Amino acid sequence: MGELDITSKVLLREDPEAFARLLLANVGGPAGSIVDVRPDETVYTATERRLDKVLRVELECDGAREASWIHIEVEAVWRSTVPRRVYRYWSRVRDAHRREDVSSFLIVLKRDTRQRPDPRGTFEQRSRLGTTLRFDFAVIRAWEDLGAEALLRGDADGLLPLLPYAGGATEERVDEAMNRLARVEPIERRAELQTALAVFAGDVFPDVRWIDRIPEEVLMKSTTIDTLRQRAREQGLEQGLEQGREEGRLEVLAGLIERRLGASVRATLMPRLRGRPADVLDRVLTLLAVPRSDEALAAELAELLPPA
Repeated sequence: MGELDITSKVLLREDPEAFARLLLANVGGPAGSIVDVRPDETVYTATERRLDKVLRVELECDGAREASWIHIEVEAVWRSTVPRRVYRYWSRVRDAHRREDVSSFLIVLKRDTRQRPDPRGTFEQRSRLGTTLRFDFAVIRAWEDLGAEALLRGDADGLLPLLPYAGGATEERVDEAMNRLARVEPIERRAELQTALAVFAGDVFPDVRWIDRIPEEVLMKSTTIDTLRQRAREQGLEQGLEQGREEGRLEVLAGLIERRLGASVRATLMPRLRGRPADVLDRVLTLLAVPRSDEALAAELAELLPPA
């Protein structure tokens, strides 16, 4: 599970109603008639599959309330295997609830620069005997279907972290979104939304230190940054935790630095890591966990760990 996937799951958890309204509006659905949105199960133990999000959406139609289920997946970029996977997930949600009224939505964050086909919300499977299965789902292309200015003008704080991928996104607009999220209460919600924005912005505008825009007392409330740090630790465990807790921690960091920037950078920075307080080592781990360019990462580590 990558950094963007981890962050997407947290973001979908924070404001499910905003996402339900966004998705229904983009397919011409009855967004204004939503009266209740509740998260549903996303882990199906029989298959051990974890879906990004399943929502139970209650709609008011002709004075009566009816429940529907929305299945949401988020992908950083389009892959040819996505339609089959969305179909399989949709089938599991439908079977679990024994209802036909299940709709799948896919949010694609980035346009593919390798000129793959545009995202297409259709899965088809044909047999040799001529029978055909066709499954359709809605696709939201962030760069086309979302606008940075519209997100800033809207009242859904939970959608602002998507702004870096929206049409018309700039560093200045990301700054504006970060400042707006700084006023969100309670602080736990502010921490999750600002961290999600920083992670996504770091993917699109990697030369800006977005995570540093979040005060440490806010960042420490974020479960997203905790998960990203834990993932970074797990990626480096083979580097020598058996050498002792402190030495092992340094080896984990050194291994992650080598994985990202090479052995020569590891050799340069390893002496600078020794003797550093825990908060500095946590900051190093955060830099390694959040997406950014190799050049930006090397510069930030050099600044954080100056020569003795």
